[in-house]
Parts: sequence; structure tokens; C-alpha cells
Amino acid sequence: MEQNKPALKTLSVLLIVVALIFSIEKKFLVRELRGESISKYESIKWVNQVALLIDDFEGLTDTTSLKNASFFGYGNAHISIDSTQNDKNTIASKNCVKVQWGGAYNYGGWGKGVGKNVELNTAKDHFNFRVFVPKTNADTTILKLMLEEDDNFNGTLDTDKDDSWFYKIPLYSTGKWEMVSIPLKDFTDNNPNAGDGILNISRKSGLHTVIIAFENVERFTPEHKWYFDFICFTKEKISE
Repeated sequence: MEQNKPALKTLSVLLIVVALIFSIEKKFLVRELRGESISKYESIKWVNQVALLIDDFEGLTDTTSLKNASFFGYGNAHISIDSTQNDKNTIASKNCVKVQWGGAYNYGGWGKGVGKNVELNTAKDHFNFRVFVPKTNADTTILKLMLEEDDNFNGTLDTDKDDSWFYKIPLYSTGKWEMVSIPLKDFTDNNPNAGDGILNISRKSGLHTVIIAFENVERFTPEHKWYFDFICFTKEKISE
């Protein structure tokens, strides 16, 4: 028994070290915050493909809660929480974000400060969101989707040092919810003279901000509105 004491002591130390490492890793790996939990979507067949759920807007009730969750609108794009434009889809839940056009600017958009260090495979992963465009909008909407990186790892967005990537997509006034799924490899460098010129969102070089900007806004009026839901990154292209 005496001969086994050193071995038992070593084993105890190893167990403590393993537990400590697991505790530290857990702090960085668990993504069960409000709006970012995928646990309640287990019935969706592609839920295991979700690499990062940016937000599903559940638990948000007003513009103050949107702001507290790091969402922002700018220019003529005014954001609010909506609970009336839901369908029966499993991922629809109760809330979505509503964007209403209005003001004297000739630009507008909205987004979220993400601040996540997550490993994305830019060769295969996709950026996704659900969107509802009322038939009353009539005109085609052109969105400019932007992903902004933290290439210099300082936790802030430096336009002269950090990369920004964009993808433009048309939305049609179908009057129904649709899923948009875009390969990350199709995004284009928005500021070639900054950053490292590589879309490389990782645990070191994080995702700073996601922005959805509106283009060709000349015909927009205060009657124009859009609804968005379930913004996420997935390991493959997804559909409803």
C-alpha cells in the first residue's frame, strides 16, 4: 500500500489539473446565453450544423433590450422587436426584429456587435438568416451583408487594421418567410488595404460585428419594412 501512495498522489494531482483545464475551457466553449442557445431547437434536423447562433431574438421585448444585447440601427433603419409576424416554423419562436425605414438620410442598416472568438471554416461554412419582406414593399431590396473581423486581437474595430467582408443579395417582396444561406467563401474583401486580407474568423481572430445594410434606397418610404430572424453560422447550406 505504501508503494502505491506516490502513484495515487500523482493521479490526484492529474485529476485536479484536468478538472481545472475543463473549467477554464468550459468558460469559453459554452454558448447558452440568451438568444444564443440552440438547445430548444433539437427537433430541427440540421441543428447540429449550427456553428454559432448569433441571435434568435427570444427574450428581447423592446428597443432597450435590443440595445443591451448589442444591436444597433443607423441612418434611416429603425429596429424594434416584433411578435406579430411569426409563422409556424419551428425556428420562428415568438419574436423577430422589425426594420422600419424613415428619416432624411439616404442610407441605413442595422447589426450586432458580436465579439465572439469562434472557429469558422470559411471554405465550407455559411452565413444564414430568415427574412420576411411584405408584398407592400413592391421594390426589390438589395442587402449588403458585412462581417467585420478583429484581426489585431484588441477587441475593437480598427478600420485601418481589421478586415471587413461583404456580400450583396437581392430580396423580393414575396410576403412569406424565407431562409437565406450564403457560403462564407463568396464574401468579398470590403477594405483590401486593411487587415490580413484573409477571411479567417477563429478563436484568435474573432468576429467583431455583423451588419445588414440597405442599398438602392431611393424609392424607400416610411411604409417600407422588413423582418429578420434566426441569424446564425452553419457548417453547410441550410434551408427551411
